[in-house]
Amino acid sequence: SKGSVPSELGRIAKEEKATSVAWQDILAAYIQRTNDDFTFTKPSRRSLGLDGIILPSAFGEKVEIVIAVDTSGSISNDQLNQYLSDTAFMIKNCGAEGYLIGCDSAVHDFHEIGRDQPIPERVGGGGGTAFEPVFERLEEEAIVPQILIYFTDGYGSFPQGADFPVLWVIVDSSVIPPFGDYIAVKS
Repeated sequence: SKGSVPSELGRIAKEEKATSVAWQDILAAYIQRTNDDFTFTKPSRRSLGLDGIILPSAFGEKVEIVIAVDTSGSISNDQLNQYLSDTAFMIKNCGAEGYLIGCDSAVHDFHEIGRDQPIPERVGGGGGTAFEPVFERLEEEAIVPQILIYFTDGYGSFPQGADFPVLWVIVDSSVIPPFGDYIAVKS
């Protein structure tokens, strides 16, 4: 439900569910769109192969993402379990790392995620919904992800936009976000 009062209720993810989205394909498409950074730094002697010619190579083989999960009262425990299962899948199978943010009308959780960091089993929330706090937190932390993936039913207040790609995963709703890309998913 839309609102401004955050709840301090703990929401628990109990079981790992199969992912319903082809995350490898989606992340690969975003990385191809955003990873056009190259470096001409001197490689190690073992990697020099063409008589000292240094070819450009892409840097940042890791997928640097932020995953935000809507933890408001309108999100069921099953939906929340799916959000966290999809997050775990992206970390395990897509080489993604970055941050997981749990937010209803306020940011309750801010975790580094990656192969060496487990996905939390408990996230705070249960109140109203506002999407702005996630974007504000990223600005405060000076984090500019290759992609922000926001799991939500879409019922809440949206910010004006973002300076990085945003993919809204709209679950069990027909809401169309005012910016970014979106996919509609049935739980």
